[in-house]
Amino acid sequence: MENTFAATPPLESLKYLLSRFQSRRMGPTRNPGERKILVLDVSRAHFHPKCRRELYIRLQEEDAQAGFVGKLLRTLYGTRGAANAWDEFSNDAIVRREYEVGLSSPCLYYCAAEDSTGWRHGDDLVLEGPDDWSDHLEEGLLSVMILQRRAKLGWDKADDKHVTTLNRLVDLNDASRVISLEPAPRHVDLLGGLVGFDGQSKFVTTPAGKRLEDMRDEEPLGRGQATVFRSARMRLAYLAADVPVYGFSANRLARFMAKPTDQPGRIDVYTDSDWAQSRSYERVLVVTMHGAHCLRVQAATQTAPALSSGVAEFVAQVKGGSTAIGMRSMIRDSAVSLDLHTDSTASKGIASGVGLGTVRRLDTGLLWLQHHVNRKDLRVKKVRKDENLANIGTKAVSVTVQETLMNLMGFKEVAGRHPKALKVAGEKVGPEAASTALADEHD
Repeated sequence: MENTFAATPPLESLKYLLSRFQSRRMGPTRNPGERKILVLDVSRAHFHPKCRRELYIRLQEEDAQAGFVGKLLRTLYGTRGAANAWDEFSNDAIVRREYEVGLSSPCLYYCAAEDSTGWRHGDDLVLEGPDDWSDHLEEGLLSVMILQRRAKLGWDKADDKHVTTLNRLVDLNDASRVISLEPAPRHVDLLGGLVGFDGQSKFVTTPAGKRLEDMRDEEPLGRGQATVFRSARMRLAYLAADVPVYGFSANRLARFMAKPTDQPGRIDVYTDSDWAQSRSYERVLVVTMHGAHCLRVQAATQTAPALSSGVAEFVAQVKGGSTAIGMRSMIRDSAVSLDLHTDSTASKGIASGVGLGTVRRLDTGLLWLQHHVNRKDLRVKKVRKDENLANIGTKAVSVTVQETLMNLMGFKEVAGRHPKALKVAGEKVGPEAASTALADEHD
């Protein structure tokens, strides 16, 4: 079978070429204006090589004749082997100009006589070397292929200082005498649009959280959403090749490329008890979340005091478990997963076990929760105390912590008054006006 492989160079080889140009410029025996970077673009690249197999095409309407077809003398875009033929043609043209083809990649070149390096990606050529040699090389290549000079980068005043290649911006800064490589900002804009970034978006302090692993058990995304996810992930991977800080997130998200899942398809229930603050009776708070949206905040009182914090937290979990199962029944979606979050290791151990275990003072009627956990109807998860949303109603937390928890629950404080909100009749606003308004409502 005819060889159809067409090579592409590694991205780091382009970065090396730029680094080599900058490093040699800074050498003690080098003139800053001596070396150049020549960026060339080949027009109609696949039309240059001769066709290596007998291939016929239907002629265009203006050239068509009854009973006749056209025989290809040169390769044509879209035909098998065209890309490989262009590789061989371009390499032969460059080798004739005293370059050697690299062993690691046939898209890399080196000329020992002129100490010049070359790089080719498809029909894009980037060559670094002495000024006079670059002009001589361009003239030689023009004799065998259709070329367009996109830039001749250098530190002389007449040289170009900016060019775009491989969707990256190459810039020579005259003031700082530094060469820089930047991924195209267009991809940042597109990525932001795909994931919904706007001026109100908040940023995290770490590239990924532990919850990312939990998404494996969620419902698969629809076809359209899966396409958006894969597009966003690949753009992130493209940016990570030049911005290492994105690498960790791109790697973690790659695990979901085959079957992207939907994290909001889960009911999260957070529970907490204030056993340590009040022994006469315990307050229990249950916060129910769907994705980033708070569905319900439920406060209750434990009438029978618990003898340990673990038991008190387990009783709160029982309350949260019944709320979660009831919520799933309400939405009539048995496919939704239920996660029960607690900051107590002891209560998590009781809920995940079988029977009383070492706990002796616990009503066995509460152990129904274990049955649902063992059947995987519910998943019990440990969260840090500062991430437990139920702390907002069971502990005397500061205003700063309250604001943080409220933000995590999806609440935002907005200044002003809604234009559709009702107002108290009359000019007075106080106890008397409030009493009058209440009387009018009863009437």
